[in-house]
Amino acid sequence: MLADDSEELLGPFTELLTMEGAQVAAVRSGQEALELLLTGQHDTLLSDIGMPGMDGLTLIEHVRASDKASGVMAIALTGFGRLQDERRALQAGFDAYLSKPVSMNALLGELARVMRRKKTRGMKERSAPAS
Repeated sequence: MLADDSEELLGPFTELLTMEGAQVAAVRSGQEALELLLTGQHDTLLSDIGMPGMDGLTLIEHVRASDKASGVMAIALTGFGRLQDERRALQAGFDAYLSKPVSMNALLGELARVMRRKKTRGMKERSAPAS
């Protein structure tokens, strides 16, 4: 899922991710993203932080508190490039952070890294002894 209020990013990134084989649901608000994520049908979220209404930080807090969507891997895409902004996004629940403008290569690399980490985490959880 790609959530961003900027059509300049939403359209082209949706097209590029689709060409890379992703099935992309593109939404323009945090509220729309949350509603779709709560269906449990999405495994990855790319979200702008600075959206009007429900911003990306509030969105990820709701996602992490949800039973259906808490396992979604999430990458913050933001125009805020300061270290404290990155720290805040990661503390809120994002798995990774990319500053805009984002190149497609950087985004694909980060997606691959996050997905590897998710796969590794899932393997560890399945092999953990039951208590």
